[in-house]
Amino acid sequence: MKQTTRILQIAILALAFSAATAGLFASSAFAQDQAAFIGVLDREFVYKKSRAGSGLLGALSTALKKLDDEATAAGKKFREEEKKINGECKTISEDECKEKVKAFSNKVKATEDDQNKKRKALEKQRDDGRDKITKALEPIITKIIADRELLIVIDRAALVYAAESLDITEEALKALDAKLPKI
Repeated sequence: MKQTTRILQIAILALAFSAATAGLFASSAFAQDQAAFIGVLDREFVYKKSRAGSGLLGALSTALKKLDDEATAAGKKFREEEKKINGECKTISEDECKEKVKAFSNKVKATEDDQNKKRKALEKQRDDGRDKITKALEPIITKIIADRELLIVIDRAALVYAAESLDITEEALKALDAKLPKI
């Protein structure tokens, strides 16, 4: 009885293994057939390399460098002013010193607030530009989907590997450059 049960268990395992293996090969063949209906798009590449995106990123980079240079210059000026106030505080009353320190702190805070406001404006400009590119890209991707009879387009960032033949990035990039040369 034990031997019969053992043989039956082995037979069931063998049958399960055969079914799983057959399913694996069948799904592999199915996957190859279906691969023609999948497209891969590297949205980040399109965003960075398109005329509109690279122009936007270049302008933002220049503006950020200018902002950083302003912050560095302001910091240097404030350090010098702080030294001056510290020196003056040795010769004036405590109340006068507190007033100078308070005025100085308000000046520093106003400058920091202004810098933060400018940075937020640049972030908004970047986000608005990315949104414009995304909106311009949507009908392009829709057309590629229709032309190639794709069922799904997956962002390259979500993949570990995909065959080069599935990539629609260059096609989308060329169409985007023609539709939206600058922002």
